[in-house]
Amino acid sequence: MQTTVEILGKKVLVEWSSSADKKMQNLAEPLLVEMELYFSCPIRKAVRFGSDAQAGNFAAATPQLKVGFRPVMTRLAASAKWRASRPWKVLPSSGRKPLFPSQNGPNAWCAERRFH
Repeated sequence: MQTTVEILGKKVLVEWSSSADKKMQNLAEPLLVEMELYFSCPIRKAVRFGSDAQAGNFAAATPQLKVGFRPVMTRLAASAKWRASRPWKVLPSSGRKPLFPSQNGPNAWCAERRFH
């Protein structure tokens, strides 16, 4: 299954399996999925689900699936200690749109969520 949503002015193709669709129908609240782009000494992409998803710009892919994007950077240079505590600083909204990653090629976003 798939649909296209718009986040920060960019179209994002969202795909999910029919099995996931069936599981989401039984959720009490929509499943939140956040694409996080992390800037520090390393640059990293991450996908977060549920209560770990903190993006403020969720777009509804379906009534039970919402997708958001959140670029963040560390307040201090990355070290094992700081990465563990994640002292994030969310990038200002004016800087988010140019950073939104492409969904084509080797940089495409992909994540898997298993329902138990």
